[in-house]
Parts: sequence; C-alpha cells; structure tokens
Amino acid sequence: MKETYIRDVPVGILLIVLAQFPLFAVQYLSKFPLWWETGCIFLSVLAADRLIRLGINLIKGFDHVESE
Repeated sequence: MKETYIRDVPVGILLIVLAQFPLFAVQYLSKFPLWWETGCIFLSVLAADRLIRLGINLIKGFDHVESE
C-alpha cells in the first residue's frame, strides 16, 4: 500500500466559501419555518458543516492510502 499526502488549499477555500450559501439559506428560511422548511434548514446546516470540515482538511492536508 502506498501512502500519499493530499493537500489542496484553493479547493479547500472554495468549499468553505460554497458552504456559506446553505448558511445564508438557513438565515432566510428561519423566519417562520414550516415542517418542510425545518427539514431544509437541518439539511443545509449538515451540508455546510460537512463542506467546511472537508475544506479545512484539504487546507491542512491529510494522508491518503492507495490500495494496489
């Protein structure tokens, strides 16, 4: 098995910037949320969290194991 170090700062920053759009959607939808708006808010927060975490991991770099 071969280990490579993956680091991509521009893509990491792009993912963090793109994650701001779901957060803006949460702010817009949270005025008087109905049941489907509440679900959209929940999914938007989860999507933003995952994109921010991935962006930070790409900026810091992480190990990737390639299988043969």
